[in-house]
Amino acid sequence: MSDKLDFTKIENDEVHKIDVYLDCGSYWKPVYPKLPTTLHDIYLKYSSAQMIYVIVDGFMDGVIYRCGNYGEGVWQQYATTQGMA
Repeated sequence: MSDKLDFTKIENDEVHKIDVYLDCGSYWKPVYPKLPTTLHDIYLKYSSAQMIYVIVDGFMDGVIYRCGNYGEGVWQQYATTQGMA
């Protein structure tokens, strides 16, 4: 099953930092996929994880993607961020 976020490109650039975490129940395990990649490729690499989080963190904006909450391989844009904390 393919969803519209599957081919969202994930890559580091001058402004955004990428963090990928696997939800292991009581903790999140950081993983380091080769970038650039797509959300679909991240799912394929870590498909055995309960949930996968991809955090695209910029200085003044960002987005968090999550996979696994609505079925296998289904990504959602979980949150957006703006401004400095």
